[in-house]
Formats: sequence, structure tokens, C-alpha cells
Amino acid sequence: MNAFIEAHAANYAQYKASAEVFARNGFNPRQADVQVKGIDRPLLDILGAADAAMQEEKLNINERLVAKARSQIEQSLVALMFIVLIVVWRPRS
Repeated sequence: MNAFIEAHAANYAQYKASAEVFARNGFNPRQADVQVKGIDRPLLDILGAADAAMQEEKLNINERLVAKARSQIEQSLVALMFIVLIVVWRPRS
């Protein structure tokens, strides 16, 4: 997040400078466009990396939840089998 904030501040400074170039050149956009061409790439790369990290974390969370659910199911089945064994082998009165 800090990298994104720093890159965003740098972009803002470049866009502000390009606005000054735009005004100095009689509002001809060509010089200003050249000055800001491609400066959004680092921001997009940072956001892409953050998205990939979030997707990976989501997969990890899902895997942990599935493992926990399986463990609980196994524990429930063992308890159920134990209860069935007690009922079957319990002496009848």
C-alpha cells in the first residue's frame, strides 16, 4: 500500500508538471502527453501485484476452511461410530 501511495504521489507531481507544460505551450497537448506517457504503468503493476497477493491469500483461506471442515466431519464420524458401538455392545436389560 505504501508503494502505491508513493507511486501515486509521483504520478500526481508528473501530471501537475505536464499541466504546466500544457499551459506554456499554448494548450497544445502533444508536449504534455509525451511527458505523462506511461507513468501509470507502475501504479497498475502495483495494483496487479496486490490483486495477485489477495487472490493467493483467498485461496489459502479457502484451503484452511476446507481442511477445518474435513477435520470436523472426521471428528463427528468418529464420535458417531463410537456412539453406535456403545449402543450395539451395551448390555440389554
